[in-house]
Formats: sequence, structure tokens, C-alpha cells
Amino acid sequence: MGETRHLMRPAPLALLAVLLAAGSAAAAPCTYFVRAGFAPSGIPDGRTPATAFGRIADGMQAIGNPGDVVCVGPGTYVEGDLGPAANIDGFPGFPIEIRGDATGATTGDPPGPVRIIPPSGLPAEQTPGAAFRILGHTDLTIEGFEISGFRDAGIQARSATVGGANSGRITIRNNDVQGCRTGIDVYGEDMIVIENNRTVANTSSGISLQSCQQANTFGTCRGVASGPIVPIVSNNRSGGNGAHGLFLRGGENAIVQNNVLFSNAFTGITVRGVSDAMVANNLVYRNGQEGLAVGSGFSGSGDAGDAAMLASPNAIIMNNTFFNNGQWGVEIGNLFAASPGAAVVHNIVWRNGSGRLGIGVLNERSQAGIRERSVCNYVAGYNDVLDDYGPDTPRNVFDLRVDPLFVDPAGADGVIGGEVVDGQFVDRSDDDDFHLRQEGGVISPLVDAGSTTAAATGLTGSTARSGAADGGRVDLGFHYGASTDQVLSYEPPYMPLFVRNGGRDTYDGRIPTKPFATITTAARRARAGVTVVVGPGIYRECDISAPPDSGRASFVADPAGDLTGGTPRVTLVDPGRCYYDPTTDRYSPGQTGFNMASVCGVVIDGFHITGASDDGIQLQNESDGAILRNNVLFGNAKRAINVNNSDDVRIVNNLAFGNKGGIQIGSGSRSAAQCDRSGARRAVIEFNTLYKNDFDGVLIGAGTCPSTDAAVRYNVTGENGYGIEVGSNTTRTQNLVGYKTGYNLVADRYAAGVPRGPGDLLISLQSEPLYLDPTAVVVGSDWRRDRHFRLAQLAAGQSRQSRAVDFSDVTAEKAGMAHLSTRSDGQPDTGLVDRGYHYPMGEGVLPGDCNGDGVVTVNEIVLAVNIALGNLPLSQCPMASSDGQQVSIADLIQVVSSGLQE
Repeated sequence: MGETRHLMRPAPLALLAVLLAAGSAAAAPCTYFVRAGFAPSGIPDGRTPATAFGRIADGMQAIGNPGDVVCVGPGTYVEGDLGPAANIDGFPGFPIEIRGDATGATTGDPPGPVRIIPPSGLPAEQTPGAAFRILGHTDLTIEGFEISGFRDAGIQARSATVGGANSGRITIRNNDVQGCRTGIDVYGEDMIVIENNRTVANTSSGISLQSCQQANTFGTCRGVASGPIVPIVSNNRSGGNGAHGLFLRGGENAIVQNNVLFSNAFTGITVRGVSDAMVANNLVYRNGQEGLAVGSGFSGSGDAGDAAMLASPNAIIMNNTFFNNGQWGVEIGNLFAASPGAAVVHNIVWRNGSGRLGIGVLNERSQAGIRERSVCNYVAGYNDVLDDYGPDTPRNVFDLRVDPLFVDPAGADGVIGGEVVDGQFVDRSDDDDFHLRQEGGVISPLVDAGSTTAAATGLTGSTARSGAADGGRVDLGFHYGASTDQVLSYEPPYMPLFVRNGGRDTYDGRIPTKPFATITTAARRARAGVTVVVGPGIYRECDISAPPDSGRASFVADPAGDLTGGTPRVTLVDPGRCYYDPTTDRYSPGQTGFNMASVCGVVIDGFHITGASDDGIQLQNESDGAILRNNVLFGNAKRAINVNNSDDVRIVNNLAFGNKGGIQIGSGSRSAAQCDRSGARRAVIEFNTLYKNDFDGVLIGAGTCPSTDAAVRYNVTGENGYGIEVGSNTTRTQNLVGYKTGYNLVADRYAAGVPRGPGDLLISLQSEPLYLDPTAVVVGSDWRRDRHFRLAQLAAGQSRQSRAVDFSDVTAEKAGMAHLSTRSDGQPDTGLVDRGYHYPMGEGVLPGDCNGDGVVTVNEIVLAVNIALGNLPLSQCPMASSDGQQVSIADLIQVVSSGLQE
């Protein structure tokens, strides 16, 4: 199915989220009590409701230990700049808590809001700027307050004024902040949890969370650089604010879920300099600028900073609704700092930028210094996008364009979001209804329209007005009532286009019964995460390529026919007969089988490729992160695999036989002046077999520019010009920088100056066994039954064993090879992993299949009988014997049975 990626928040974060949720469900007992304006008859020590403090400030100054809880009763508190004493912090698992109790249960008061407002009539310098001002504290929780009227933030966290220690591990929940400058404003590090708050009508952002990775002169970050913030922002409402609804900067592994962000002057959500963010199940509508800006968005005066710090790679954006925002519904990247690797699935994007600006993903290729553009590794599908896409935005046929049939976005009052009345924002959002219609015989087409189930995503809540839980395939868009402690997971959507012999290029390729006839036709549509699935057969095609700079593309052969149908046999790309001249009635070859340029993350998996006038597979022009695996390349005029100027490529479990060269990585024809962006760095070359290629089996560092930090492990070479070569005599030193080698079996020779690592073996084929019969690649049958490149081993019945068997430093399971086989009986690799190429599992090898073509003929049965009678040596058909010594009566029964299968 192509490269599959599972993503959840890191386990420590998920655990902490659970602990936090548990903590809110079972509140810790109060240590100190505060009652508005209370004057006890005795000494006000705050230890009981009868001796409660009358001010929150007194309660907070009384805190002396981790785990202390200040319970604040209903009423109005005219004070501000509240915070613990400078030397007081909580401890992980034992936070300091300042808890507003609107029920009055803990303090013995009638229920009512717990309000904090600033005093009036004081000089500006004496008037508190914030309700809570947390300066350099950790492990602290603030919850349950209504805050308004502060000239700075309602709740603010900063570095300590003395020593500059950063705030961190702060939880802010169940607060209502309005009419302040910023609702919630945190500069800090480590985990920051913001949940179930309402921030409305503040003059700047509703919620702003930023790291202190750089000290500044503004007083927000005073000390040494901090680590990133790790924000969990869940189930908040943030609307009508004068800047962003939610602003995140300088973080990692953010979770932004279940929030409603509306009618903010700038963006609904901005994510800057935050890697691996998950933005899931948010309702984002009628904001003045972008609904969601990843690595981009509106910048205020003096907010330029270092553009590179805006990059926010690997964002996951799923099940959101972006509606009626002033600019892009979703924008990813900017001209100066790309945000590659984003995934956009299961979203609704409608009426943004007057219907012109739906999803915009930038291709920053022209900007100097940017290698991975925002379009690199981009995946998108199963979105309902009624607006336009950006000119560089990769898109495919798996997005929808249909009316979502919302219940009533404007509500009974006819106002979407809110409105300004007499200069004041008035929240009108309570009746805005973005449920999907599912009653009265009208069903939204977005119900059950996702790529997977709601259960698989971990998404709770409902798109139905009735509140019925989403079951079966996940509905698109925002789900009401989702839980703060849900644990979300993401798997890239499977978006296949099918190709089969006998298909038609006029079909759409979406289902196996309506496949394309050619890989080339499907490849032109391989954008934004599409997987081209190619059935058994011969495809006389060449130079197959996906569109450059169009997101991730995968090409997966299906030789067994499990996905596409058809009789199992190899999936053969034959560029040797690519072009037909009807005048001469002759075929001429194409240059390559696959030729990918500027296709980040491309996967090419499971093909046989032969007859190219150049390379079997060629990667070039920054096709970074490509994966080439499980391919068999033979009889190509130049290299089997040639990687030029593409970093982080993985070449795993390929068989290259009888080509001019095996696997080559390097800089091609680039000049020395271009070496800053040339070469193939950090390549991983593992579990390949390179056999009878005229030149090198593996060549690291072809060309002028170095290809550093290569890892060459668990490969087998034999009868090549050289087994492994690194650079030339003039470039070897620079190519050996960071070079790692180990557990290769070299049955020919190393080039001069190439080091041997742990477990590397140099053997002679004259005296040691290796493969059963490495003389040919047979393409006329089921490759799973081929025996030619099976390792000789005792467990499969051979009399001697290759040293490529079970001689390594890692198990087959850990190496990801336990589902494949090197054995003549087709059994999976177990224990320590075997070296070299592993065959696919499936039907297994047929006893008596002497030539490895997947068929046992009558002649082969007769041959087995003659071996059993002693008329012919076993070498005429080793496959007739189960023990590698003789052909027994039991073996003959198996051989005859194999012949009857065909």
C-alpha cells in the first residue's frame, strides 16, 4: 500500500494529558480558602472557610509547598498581578492550584461567578496590568475565573524578573477572559495546557502561547534560552479578538483540538515554528485573515523576526471546518521558510477568501536556502473543498466538491460569529450551527465520507444535531462535543489509482475494475499522497515520472494480483520496448524505467525493471526522502538504481542482476560550485543483493560533490567489478565522512581504501556457497516461487549454509524483514536477520520447480523421478529434494502435487 505512517502524540504527552484530565475529575482538597471581602472573627489564616482570606493575593502569598490548593469562592475581586511568591513552585504531579469555585461548595457561599477586575482610580503605574501574572513559575494550575478589563493579559506567564527562569508546565482551564489586551498570554517552555476557556473581545489575541527560545528586551523572556513549548489547546472558544484566535510560536508536538475560533481580526489559528503539530477537530470561521496559517499568516508591525523560525513541518490537519474566513481557509508555508510534510484530511473548506482561497501550499523552490519546500511530502485527500486551491497546491481526485449541507451557520439571529455594536464586539455565536444535516430524509454527503473510521482516528463527538456519536467511517469536518482527553491518531489515507493489463486510460482508475492501462497515465495523477497500484503483467513503458513538486507519490507493484486481480506473475516494466515505429515495425528502448525529479518522499516498491538504455530507476533534483524497495532490476544498460542530488534516500531489499552497474549515489554532472546543494547525503542502503553487474555493486559518491553519511549494511555482493566502492581516488576521503558500514557479505572485492566495518565478510564463491542458482531472473511466472537467489541454508534442506544466513546484529523482526524470505522453502526469515535480498511471501516455492518459473511441468516431474532412481545427479534439479541430499518417495509425491496445481 506504499509507505504507511502512524502518528500519535508521544506517549509521555498522552500520559500527561490523561493525568491532567484525571486531576480535573478528582480535584485535590483545598489548602487555603478565599472569600470575597471576607472578614473573619478570628485570625485570617485561610485554613478554613471560617478563617478565609478576603483577597486572592493573600491566599497566593500563603502558598508554601508543592500541591497547595487555593480555593476561591464566588464574588468580585478587585485586584490583579496575582502570583505565588518568587521562590514557590509546584512539582510534577503536585502542581500549585488556584481554583475559582463558582458553586461555592468549598467555601460555603451561594453559587455565582468568581470575577476578577482591576481597581479603578489608581495611577497607571499602580494599576495591575493582568489578573494573574506568573513570573518564572512551574507546575501551576489556574481555573474557574471570570476576568475582564485588564490593560494587559487576563492571565499572563513570563520569565522571572530575577534570574530569568522560564515558566512551564502550566495548566489554564475553565476561565472566561474578555475585554483585556490578550486573553491568555504565555511565554514559557515545556507543556502548556489550555482547555475549556472562553476568550472573547480582547483587543489583541484570544490565546497566545510562545516559547522563550530567544531572550528579548521586552521582559517576556529574560533569561537563558528555553526549550520549546509543548502545547495542548483543547475545547476553547476564542472569538471577536483584535488579533489571532489562537497564536502558537516556538513549539513542538502541539495538540490543537476541539476549539471554536470565530470572528477574530487576524487568523483563527496561527502555528509558527511549531514542528509536528496536530490541528484536529476545530471549527474556524469568519476570521479576518486565514482560518489556519501554518508557518505563515498575518504579521504585525515589527513581527518579522527570523523567517526561518516560522517553519512548521509535519503538521497534521484533520477533521476541521474552515468557513467564511477572509483569506485562505488553510495556508501552509511562506516565501522564506517552508513547512514540508503536512497532511490535510477530512476537512471542510468553504467560502474562504470569497470562495477563491481554499487550501494554499507554497512551492518555495525559487527562494535561496530552502531545500524542502512546503509541497515536499504533502498529503491531502478526503477533504470537501469548494473554494479554489493555490497555484502551487498539489491536489488529487480524492477531494470532494459538494455542498456540506450545514444545518444553519448563521443561526436564528442571522449573524455568523458576532458583530460590533457601538464599538463593542457582541458574541452571537451560540446559535451558529455547523452540524451536518442527518434528519428528515436529508443526509449530508459528508457523512461517512472519510478514509477511515471514527474509532481508528480516536475522534469523539458528533456531526449530528441529535448528538449521536459518529460511527462507521468518519464524517468530515468538525465534531461537536468531543472530549478533551481523546487520544487522536493519524494514518495517511489510502488513495489508490489502479493499473492493469487490459485497462483503459480513459477510465478514472479509482477501482480495480476500471483501471488505467498504463502506469504513465496514472503517474500523471500521482499527487498529494496518491498510490499507483500496478497489477501483474508486462508494461512496455519508460521514463515514468510523477509531477515534480506535487507532494508524496507512491508506486506499488501488485504481482500477486491481490489488489488488482489477475494471475500472479511479475509486474514488469520493460523500457527496452517502449517506443514502437510502425514504419519499421521495430521497438526502441527508453532511457529509464522510473525517472523521478523533485518528487520528495516517492516510494517505488516491488517492480521488475529491465531493458533501459540508461538506468532502471533514476532519482534526481532533490527527490529527498525517497524509498526504493523490493525491486528486481536486471539487464539495464547502465545502473540498476542511480540517485543524484537527493538526500535521505532509503534503498532497501532490491536485487540488481546483470546491469552495467548496481546501486550508485552521487552528484551526477553537478560542478564543484554547486556542491552546497549537490550530492546524496545520508543514504541508507540495506538488504540489497548486487550480482553480476559489470562495474560496482554499490558506488557511493559518483561525481564531483561529496555524498556523506551513507550507511551500507546487510547487503550481499557477488561477481561485480567491485562489490563496494566509495568515491574515486580523488574524492574518496570526502565521501567517507560519516560513512557507516557493517554486516555486508562481499563475494567479489572491495575497492581500494574502502573500510570494512563490524560483521563485514569477504568470501570466495569458489569455496563457499551463497545462492542456490544466481544465473537468471525469470519473469514468466509467480516471483514468490523463484529459487535462484535463495540463500543456501541447512534449515531449508541444503547440505551447506551460506554465511549470509543469521549472521547480523539485529533480528529479522526488528529489521522489518520477518515477513519476507531467503529460504528455498519460502518460510519467513526468523532469528537474526539474513543478509541480502529477501523474496516476498505468499504461495511459496514449488517442490520440483527446477527452473524457478513457478510451474512444475511433466518434464520436470520425469526429471525428479530419474534423480530418485539415480539416473541423474541432484544438481539437475535441486528443487526436487527437501534435504538437499536425495529425492525420496515423499519428495516425489510433493513434486507430482506441485504439477497438479497448474
